[in-house]
Amino acid sequence: MRLGLVIVSITILLFGCDKYRARRWDGTYVCTVHLNAWDMTGYTIDSSYVDTIEVYAQKRSVVIFGNEIPVDSLRDEKLYYEGYVHDYIRVQFKGDSIYYLSSSGGLGGNGSYEYRGIKK
Repeated sequence: MRLGLVIVSITILLFGCDKYRARRWDGTYVCTVHLNAWDMTGYTIDSSYVDTIEVYAQKRSVVIFGNEIPVDSLRDEKLYYEGYVHDYIRVQFKGDSIYYLSSSGGLGGNGSYEYRGIKK
């Protein structure tokens, strides 16, 4: 009986921590955004502006711009990376700050949005 109680307690603690972290990151972040884009014709954009982004907690993950990121991949301020070569995202939370980079391209062009912000 006690062994069962210990196992249930440990399970609750392990899964509860993930949900806590996801809820902790949930919210609105005010960010400086750096946009960098170019194509093979020589057209380029290099611009910075301020914008807000929403981060949503969803079960054992957070959702940013429709990308569902497992909480375990963000533990201890880890840098999360998903994608390949020109099409990828990188996400990292440090304290109450967020770092998010989205890059996409190919066929002679590329564009990236880099968000650095703090929770409202």
